[in-house]
Amino acid sequence: MKLRIATKSWPAYSAWNENIGNFEGLSIELLKYVMNDLNFTTEKIQTPEDDKWGSLENNTWNGLIKMLMDNKTDAVFAPLTPLKDRQDVMDFSLPYHFVRPMLIFKNHLHENNSNERGEFFFLQPFSNITWILICVSVAVMGFLLMALEKQKSYIFSTEHLFFLGTLFNQGGGYGINSKGYVRIILSGWWIFSITMVAFFSGKIIADLAVYKAKYPFDTLEDLVYSKDYTLITLGDAAYESLLKNSKSWTYQALWAKIAKAARDNPDVRHTDEKVIIQLVLNGGYVFLTGGYEPIINNHPELSIKNMGISFSTYNVGVQKNSYYNVLMSNSILKAQHSGMIGKWKKQFLSTPKLKIFEKTRFKSTISRVSLRDIAHIFYIVILNISASLLTLVLEILLVKLKYYNKYK
Repeated sequence: MKLRIATKSWPAYSAWNENIGNFEGLSIELLKYVMNDLNFTTEKIQTPEDDKWGSLENNTWNGLIKMLMDNKTDAVFAPLTPLKDRQDVMDFSLPYHFVRPMLIFKNHLHENNSNERGEFFFLQPFSNITWILICVSVAVMGFLLMALEKQKSYIFSTEHLFFLGTLFNQGGGYGINSKGYVRIILSGWWIFSITMVAFFSGKIIADLAVYKAKYPFDTLEDLVYSKDYTLITLGDAAYESLLKNSKSWTYQALWAKIAKAARDNPDVRHTDEKVIIQLVLNGGYVFLTGGYEPIINNHPELSIKNMGISFSTYNVGVQKNSYYNVLMSNSILKAQHSGMIGKWKKQFLSTPKLKIFEKTRFKSTISRVSLRDIAHIFYIVILNISASLLTLVLEILLVKLKYYNKYK
């Protein structure tokens, strides 16, 4: 039996190869496998006249889906996603590839050298308020100890040098006496100092040893309000339909931004991925797509980011209620179980992991330890003072009790 097959050019899945005069890629290898498994043959592979994937435009379907509906083809072997509105007019086989949607962009905002650090880099592990509270703690604890020791001179002296010295793991040369409340003050401060020094040392070592990349946006909401980047996707493709028909406020806002950008530059909704990639390379655009592997392979200067958008799938498309659907789904299962699809993925979709960020430079950032992160450490000082004062009161009471019993 001879089937009519349609596809649309897309790198690594169904790309046209001038050298062999035919299409090649994962979807085409699957086509060959299915035809051989079912003992079918194919006519020359067709492409849609309007070069579109298939979307509902003015209540009329276009692209590959129109070819199925007009009975111009029996099956579509291309990276086609089964959206709900498409499923109303055609059938889809079992999926042969699961796709994680990614954002592809050129990070033109931050191109600083990651090795450039400020003159006061050593202060950056702690936030400003944390440093202020540490200084206040040294002063307060010094004055408190002076008061407890009944010092006459209220200037920075041995007590302050002790509390400051412990923070540098040097001590202060302060002789610990036998008074219980003094010992509590000093031991509590040592716990505070050791903890603070551990936080500081660990943080500064991590910042020096580990390079952190800062993205120009973190969420899809950031892209809605961004003045530097505009989200785009392939015209009349699955992700455009997803944004356009979604009830999510974020998706609707992104689609409104795309529509506005398209009025100024029609290429924003172009159906040719080469045009879209060129826009991304020029800067200022973020491309939402599923088949990012071949793009990154060809343009390692671009960056990718996963925004947590739900997985989508690529399936073979057939006419509504076509008996070919079950046959092709069974054949796809055989290809999965035999490991052939995994082999084709390695052949056409493998992406050198180190190349993804190889030529993209980000602004290096230091995640500073805020007061909220170490607030519990300052509680040690408060509890320490409270325990010391309580001990002082008890010692005074014991002294008075001993004096009372002696002269009773």
